[in-house]
Formats: sequence, structure tokens, C-alpha cells
Amino acid sequence: MMKLVHYYNKLKSLKVGLGESYLIWQVLESLPSQFDVLKTSYNTQKEEWTIDEMIAIVSQEEASIKKTKSHSVQFIGSTSGTKHEEGFQRQVPF
Repeated sequence: MMKLVHYYNKLKSLKVGLGESYLIWQVLESLPSQFDVLKTSYNTQKEEWTIDEMIAIVSQEEASIKKTKSHSVQFIGSTSGTKHEEGFQRQVPF
């Protein structure tokens, strides 16, 4: 994302005007599928984000995704279990 912003600023300094809306669209299109909810919410809004708003929102969403993955790993790693003849059975403490 930051590379695209850098290239946009380079083109802008060369007086090649693409417009902020093009950059924002390009960045959103380049995001992985984990950001599909963010893309959908942007497309349903009437107002457009500025570049600074987009960077802040995408960074916030990325932190949220990482936090969710961390909680999933901790949950999986914290369960204990025993093996029985019929297979593995989980014991979840209450």
C-alpha cells in the first residue's frame, strides 16, 4: 500500500494527475481477501476517503485481523485432550 502511495506521489510531482480516488481504488483492489469486509464497507459509503484516512483505516483493520488470528492460535493451543481407542477427544475446562 505504501509503495502505491509513493508511486502516486512521484507521478503527481511529474504532473501526471491520476486523482486520489484512483489511488484509493487501486490500493483497495490490491488488498488480500482478508480485507473484503473493508472493501465492501467502502463501496457502500457515499463519501470517499482521503489517502490519510485510507492508510489509517487499513492499518486499523490489519491490526484487528492480526489480533483475531492471535486469539485463534491461543485458543487452539490452550485446549488439552486425551487419546482414547476411538480417537482423540478434547477436554475443554469450564
